[in-house]
Amino acid sequence: MRADAVTDTPFPPERLQHDRITRDGGTTADSDGGIARPWRVEGLLARLERHGDIGRAERMAGEKFQELFARANFGCLRASDMARSCHAAVAGELNGIAAREECHRALTALGGHGSAAASAAWFILGEQLSLREWAAREGWNGRAVSGHVAKGILLAVLTILRHHFKS
Repeated sequence: MRADAVTDTPFPPERLQHDRITRDGGTTADSDGGIARPWRVEGLLARLERHGDIGRAERMAGEKFQELFARANFGCLRASDMARSCHAAVAGELNGIAAREECHRALTALGGHGSAAASAAWFILGEQLSLREWAAREGWNGRAVSGHVAKGILLAVLTILRHHFKS
């Protein structure tokens, strides 16, 4: 069987009912050193933009927050690589510190760490929870947030982040 015939095999219907899957525009090396054309799952921000709920600027602001969150290492705690040189460790820590400070400024612009908007940014954009997961865990008076309210909060978050990162 040809290698490209294997990679072009259609997905089962169960997989296709969840998210849009497309071929990545570029190529990458696979585990054997060969050329691979990976699949890419459409993310929440891309889906919101495709449906017209947000514009390109809001999507880019959300992606910037995601990038800062990842660089700040808020999502995962792990030990440092002992094989790194001391100079690389210091440079990486300074980059992480700057990203942490920028994330904190963005969260402050969203109303502070205790606000629903900052919670949505942290968990939906940063931790990559789905809207449904975040809505189930976030609530007032012991009641979960509805999906429509959760989406509205996220849309407001993206608009505020767009203005925050613009300045």
